[in-house]
Amino acid sequence: MDNIWNSLNKIVLFVSYESMAQLESYKKALTLAGLLRENCYIIAIVENKKQLESLKSDDRLVFFHEKEISFLGKNKNDLAKEIFSKSFDLQMSVGDVTKKIMKQLVQMKAKLRIGLNTKQGIFDINLQSEDTTPSHLINFAKSITEKLS
Repeated sequence: MDNIWNSLNKIVLFVSYESMAQLESYKKALTLAGLLRENCYIIAIVENKKQLESLKSDDRLVFFHEKEISFLGKNKNDLAKEIFSKSFDLQMSVGDVTKKIMKQLVQMKAKLRIGLNTKQGIFDINLQSEDTTPSHLINFAKSITEKLS
């Protein structure tokens, strides 16, 4: 019988942006965990909207700030909007996000939602870990989902 982790094909990961090195660590961890990079997206949530000016998004890595969501909840970031409209096998989120961003996460189509070090209740699985390194968090999620069939 196959486990859930091995059946994941399309993945989106939400993380709070700290540095490019941090994002590279997440990319490496996802690759080592056996997730296909061409079907894996990272949404890096920046703290300050001015950071968006110096950070370059691409098709698989999108920098996003809550002020890119209008008062009515419309996403104004075209790359993020495209990713948010896709269906995913797994939506993973590290840490808590603002209410505005949470509303966007809830609207996304995902078969499985995993929250890592979050207290927000929209996730199918909430995992807590004192070790917050990207490799540990991804492997922790992997080890739990491999036990599920």
